[in-house]
Amino acid sequence: MRNWQGFSIAAVLAITGSVAAQPASPPANPRTPPAARSQTNPRDKGSAREQADAAVNSLWDAPVSFQWKTRPLRDGLVRLAESQRVGILIDRRVDPETSVSFGASDVPLEEALSYLAQEIKLGACRVGPAGYIGPEPVAKRLATIASMRREECAKLPGKLRPKATAKKPLAWEELSTPRDLVKQLAGELSLTVPDLESAIPHDLWATGSFPEMQWSDRITLVLAGFDLTYQIEADSNTLQLIAMPQEVSISRGLAVKGDGRKMAEKLTQQFPGLAIQFREGKIWVTGTVEDIAKVERVMQGRPTTRAV
Repeated sequence: MRNWQGFSIAAVLAITGSVAAQPASPPANPRTPPAARSQTNPRDKGSAREQADAAVNSLWDAPVSFQWKTRPLRDGLVRLAESQRVGILIDRRVDPETSVSFGASDVPLEEALSYLAQEIKLGACRVGPAGYIGPEPVAKRLATIASMRREECAKLPGKLRPKATAKKPLAWEELSTPRDLVKQLAGELSLTVPDLESAIPHDLWATGSFPEMQWSDRITLVLAGFDLTYQIEADSNTLQLIAMPQEVSISRGLAVKGDGRKMAEKLTQQFPGLAIQFREGKIWVTGTVEDIAKVERVMQGRPTTRAV
């Protein structure tokens, strides 16, 4: 780890609307209170979850306008995230004092973060409600890996599944170690982590705080700075830390209006690098999370990019 600040603190930044020296208080839970949830119809849970996801998406779809002139990356992102009420993680390998000159006008927050990352030869993506900025090869895979792990957790057996899909805030104090964070997250599922010390080097992190997100997203973010992901061995109650795969993709079925076959042909011409086909009344796309989002925007008649 490089010493960016004269002493050993990793370049990790988490922002949730507060930049005080002490960890920010977890944001209020926007979902239905537990007592009320226990009395609702089980079918309503899906609707409540969809509403919560829609609220998060609206934050990242909201247009932003700002102008930076030779501003340190950390300072700029603190102010940006604070104004938009989101969390952003700077990868531990990125210098938070990198000087940035950048401007955006009326651009969705998620796109603005992506363009900003390109300006300083980095990558950006979103993992649930959190933004990530770091090495481009990691950023290109991280959202898709997070989606894959989310689906795997939804299929876990027994008591593991509700714990792995439950949403909680993610926070740590100044000078916390990533080893302890991984151990803590594994403990939520009563899992042990073999070879933890050899897989994750000793490191010290600045204060971090994020809004509530699924367990799988929380540990995916913590492991991203080490090019690691995970695999749960339910039979042995272990959390195996493994290298991020070099190639990742998922398949999604998108609702289509009108002639689905013609739409599939049109999309195949527009996105020759993706596997696209019409079956079962849907347009099925295989690619990264970002690839699928672009296809969906085209199907909805929305622009895939906007001017910065």
